[in-house]
Amino acid sequence: MNLNNYQKIESLSLINSPKFAYLYGYFVADGCYYKDGRNVRFEFSNGTSIKEELGYSFRFMNKIKSIIEITLQKNLPKLRKRGNRYVLSFRSEKLADIFKNYFKLTPGEKSFSINIPSFYVNTSLERYFWLGVLDGDGMVARKSRKISLEMGSKKLIEAFKDFLERRGIMFKYSERILRENKFYRANINSNFFKKFCSEIGFSHPRKKLWLLKHLEMNDFYKNNIVNINGYALKNKIINYEKIFSSSTAMVVNGKDLVKEYKLKYRGKNNRKFDEILQKLNSKKISKIALFKVLSKYRWKMGKGSTNSVRMPLYFNTDILDIARFVRLRNGCITTSQNYIESFNLNPHEIISKFEQIFDIKPKYTCKGEPLFCSGILALFFSKIIKSKEKELVLLPKWHQNLE
Repeated sequence: MNLNNYQKIESLSLINSPKFAYLYGYFVADGCYYKDGRNVRFEFSNGTSIKEELGYSFRFMNKIKSIIEITLQKNLPKLRKRGNRYVLSFRSEKLADIFKNYFKLTPGEKSFSINIPSFYVNTSLERYFWLGVLDGDGMVARKSRKISLEMGSKKLIEAFKDFLERRGIMFKYSERILRENKFYRANINSNFFKKFCSEIGFSHPRKKLWLLKHLEMNDFYKNNIVNINGYALKNKIINYEKIFSSSTAMVVNGKDLVKEYKLKYRGKNNRKFDEILQKLNSKKISKIALFKVLSKYRWKMGKGSTNSVRMPLYFNTDILDIARFVRLRNGCITTSQNYIESFNLNPHEIISKFEQIFDIKPKYTCKGEPLFCSGILALFFSKIIKSKEKELVLLPKWHQNLE
């Protein structure tokens, strides 16, 4: 095996390491590579407009310097302070050869054309690459859970969107013109802040600090856990008995149901569900047969209630979907349109499903949120949903591979 083959094996081993994948990601964001006379020069930099926080950039750039020295086995010059930034500048024929032969990258402008190398996509190294990009150009707000990445390369943002989608992290995409150039942005939806932290996060000391502070905050939205165990019969037929027994739930015009089964009745139009259930149990009518008939009737909560709804027969996909967005109130339910949008769903479509399934129109609060005034719906959803308990979220352990 000749020397060139040895060099090739060494280079492949280097670029297929977590440290180099991260380093290349950071270069994509905040590095440059340009002609310097007959040679080429590399520069990596980081800074902030807030003087008191420059120490974070200094710590971070020393970390970048250490990674480069380890991967290239080369001593680098000290960091230089240039205005509000720390800059690491050096020459390396080895790195230039790697960039040329494996990344097809030559000295010059890269901001609007660069993309993730195909050999990192869908591998264990891809997350290190994106961590490097985010440590450079990613943004986390100081006082909110807003996280975004904006780049001049559309190909790179498209690849980042694909990466997020594969990990179930939802985002909003936008474009804008800045100084006659087009820029592309992906904003992580606030409801997926914790998932982003646990899947990717930041390792830059300043951005990491803000992430950890935001993780200590209470969630603005409460996530529902939907569980129909114990409330469903065969084929996911809703077990009305388990949900409405021992309540004041009434079947509107329940007298017709009583008459249909030739039972005695005392002239009341609306009948308590428990009463109907008790009478029909004596006739040995199956629960499923009864519930199929009941699904044709309207329901209301108690004698004084005026709002009635239809109850579906099955726990279908639509019911399980909208249950995620229900908020229980005293004698009614509501939902948040902003919360629905955080899942990249159309709130009007979800509200329309409410109306179609339960045959009830919402009233709207002063903030424009729909309010479904029905004790029946409040009772029904109180059985199958509960708020998710606050979870402890830590930044990924794989960050330690960069130490």
